[in-house]
Amino acid sequence: MRRSIDLAAVFGGVAPFLTYACILLAVASYKEFSWTHNALSDLGIVPGVTMILFNGGLIIGGILFTIFAIGLYEYMRKTTIGRVGAFFFILASISITCVGIFNEHFKPTHFIFSVTLFTFMALSLLVFSGNLLIKGQSRLGLFTLVLGSASAAMWILEYTIRYFQNVAVPEFVSGLLGVTWVMVMVNKMLKEKLK
Repeated sequence: MRRSIDLAAVFGGVAPFLTYACILLAVASYKEFSWTHNALSDLGIVPGVTMILFNGGLIIGGILFTIFAIGLYEYMRKTTIGRVGAFFFILASISITCVGIFNEHFKPTHFIFSVTLFTFMALSLLVFSGNLLIKGQSRLGLFTLVLGSASAAMWILEYTIRYFQNVAVPEFVSGLLGVTWVMVMVNKMLKEKLK
């Protein structure tokens, strides 16, 4: 079991870099892209290298995130709240892959998976924060609470006051909050192996 958790942590360490590298390369390959007027998913229907980079990065990255999330479920196996948080994170990770598979041409499927991705990611962080605080890991718990709250707030504000004309920035930043937490947890999981 410990070996599977370690392997999941390694996949979790690779996933953010691969996913974000592909997203940024897709952005760079499409000069018409606008951070304020586009959604990131618009890149997934641009013919050629752009859609291959974007969709491929999400599909492979989502698979790696899912492996990490399953390992996280094992890591949290002793607490019910932790398992619930990990289950939500598994759903968010599967949604990443599905966003890549079902691009914007697949309506409303693409939109549903986009919503589930960011909803379950924020929910998982909020649940994890409760689990960590209950276990007495106050610093990591508060850090997780801040990330989860910020991620949720970005979307609540976006759909109430529409501070951007489209969702590329909220998508990118909200995702970045999630992968920041992943990298912290990867470090924590691998450090425990060395003890």
